Amino acid sequence: FSSSWDRILEIGLVTFDASSGSLSEPVSRRDFFVNPEGRVISEKITKLTGLSIEHVHDAPYFYKVYNKIAGDLYSVPLVAYGSGFDRRFLLQHVMSSWPRYAFAELPWCLQFGARWIDVCALARHYVKDLPGRVWKLVKVAEHLGFNMNDAHRADYDALVTGYVLLLLASRFRIDDWSFNAVIERARKADFAYQIQRFFWDR
Repeated sequence: FSSSWDRILEIGLVTFDASSGSLSEPVSRRDFFVNPEGRVISEKITKLTGLSIEHVHDAPYFYKVYNKIAGDLYSVPLVAYGSGFDRRFLLQHVMSSWPRYAFAELPWCLQFGARWIDVCALARHYVKDLPGRVWKLVKVAEHLGFNMNDAHRADYDALVTGYVLLLLASRFRIDDWSFNAVIERARKADFAYQIQRFFWDR
């Protein structure tokens, strides 16, 4: 769970065409195992995701997986559920794989100033009747009627995250102003939280 020490095991990438505004089938759905570079996979992670060392020991390293998906990242906004977590891991791996001068060539969504669409922040703002107010993707998705039998696998979580975003956008008729306002508040709150963690960990 530490972006500084731990490694990505799986990357799932699902692309939607949101122009119709409905819950349409995704344009593409891709999934890749990633070699954890000698890190041990704990029982906790195996229990959560179903992944063990047998799944990833022959998998390519992160930079090879990135080269396979990079072309998909240049023309789309990046959407994630709890984007701060995913973003920290991706940026840490990018910084470990490329020299600084190469950053200008990276997609805008991986630049330090880029804004991601955090579906968790939108769910917290718009889904007021969630039992227990536990904002995990599984809980929110099941509450909204999605099947989460394959939860915690990267491509399936990405697929459901996209569906939840499209459903919220259509059900609550989220306009650009309110959408951006919610995302910006969540970004600032996450930034403040990371500053606190930095000092707590010292």
